[in-house]
Amino acid sequence: MAEDNKVTTEVKESKDTGEIKKKGLLDGLNNSPIGGLFGGRPWILLIVVAFVVLILLLVIVTSLAGRNSAGTGNAQLVADGNLTVALVVGDDRFCARTGNGGYTGMEPVLAQGLADTEGITLRVIEADSAEAALALLDSGEADMAMGRIGTDRDLSRYTISESYGNSGLFFVTTLHDYTDALDLMAGYSVGIMDNVSDVAKNLSGYLYVSPHDYNSVVTLGEDIKARKISFGLCNERDALTLIKSYPNDLQAQSAADGPKEQYVAVFRGRGSVHATLFDAVLSTYMDEKAGK
Repeated sequence: MAEDNKVTTEVKESKDTGEIKKKGLLDGLNNSPIGGLFGGRPWILLIVVAFVVLILLLVIVTSLAGRNSAGTGNAQLVADGNLTVALVVGDDRFCARTGNGGYTGMEPVLAQGLADTEGITLRVIEADSAEAALALLDSGEADMAMGRIGTDRDLSRYTISESYGNSGLFFVTTLHDYTDALDLMAGYSVGIMDNVSDVAKNLSGYLYVSPHDYNSVVTLGEDIKARKISFGLCNERDALTLIKSYPNDLQAQSAADGPKEQYVAVFRGRGSVHATLFDAVLSTYMDEKAGK
């Protein structure tokens, strides 16, 4: 019985001690200069402080999570350890196939330079056209697109690099016709490839010719050869294709004092980290070429 009384007494003393501590804290707040602000209920201050601390913690955690997510998204790759590039392969100085199944030209060299800078492997997907290359970006199958993609296109939904090259328009004519300007060509029928139609409008004399749009370089060549149109306007790559396909019928010459296409590498989304690194690679490449 004495032991029971002892236990009861100890519990009562512990309970009293807790109440005294709690009362002491509340009395301290109540007697402080801010105690009167809460109508004799200083415990409200504790609730407010706890709430503010919780909000601050949530803000900090959310901010850090957002930064980490953004950083990861900017550097995402289609395939881990690989820089996947949609590349339009032509037979010119920008990109061409080599005999051993590789690629040569400015575009594959720059793409390889970016992959080396990031410490990853270059993986190439060949595309038939600039439109096809951009479609591979849109579908998430490629990290970057290259293939003489000009800034005259609507590229607002992508991140683009600095211009790595440019080229003027080309006149494709029948053999021994050296037309290289639209001046004095009022009323002539001109076939214009759709991938240069916007740039062609900047040519002097464009308002006075009769333009006809083409989406097939083969059809353009056939119509020039058959003299259904006076001559054609296209980019350098298409011009080379035509004169190689019709060596005894067609020739090409660069447009005199005409506008130039500016070519850029295109990356998925906005604010791509890859684009920033590409510009650094491009700068080094240009410096090295200038030093030769």
